[in-house]
Amino acid sequence: MALHFWLSLGRATDIEYLLGTYREGFVETELNEDNVEAVIEGFFYEMEYSYWFLYGLRALNSELSEYEKPLYFIDRFICNIFWSQSFPTGGPTIRSVLAHLLSQAHTFGNYSIPVTAFIELNQTSFQKIDDLGREVAESFTWKEVNATRLENTVNMVKELETVLGQWIDKYS
Repeated sequence: MALHFWLSLGRATDIEYLLGTYREGFVETELNEDNVEAVIEGFFYEMEYSYWFLYGLRALNSELSEYEKPLYFIDRFICNIFWSQSFPTGGPTIRSVLAHLLSQAHTFGNYSIPVTAFIELNQTSFQKIDDLGREVAESFTWKEVNATRLENTVNMVKELETVLGQWIDKYS
């Protein structure tokens, strides 16, 4: 489950994969105004898929899922990407910001802002999200969970939340 969690995060944060998968029949290598909606939808689909593997990890390792434990922090982080209001602040999420940007782009026929926002999201956080997934996967690779190593993910999540919070403030 931890390995699939990482692989799903890797797919969600790989623009070339998203283009190839969610723009079937098109040969595109870069994000642009014609494909940004498909890429964003693919990003959320893959992130949601990764969430279900995390959900399974939490169910199997409830001792690591309690409040203030690593899997709890990761769960909260992914929830802050998806749902209409972030947990626990009730503020905007990445999904709500991108949905708003796409709605405006559709209304005005100009997709340059969502493209810019998604490219910036990629540049500031996608590698860090993938690193988080790798850390989780490697924490579970031995017969016993390496809880000490998994604790490193708490700092990774806090750093990501700061970076993504700044991105949300900029684009909301």
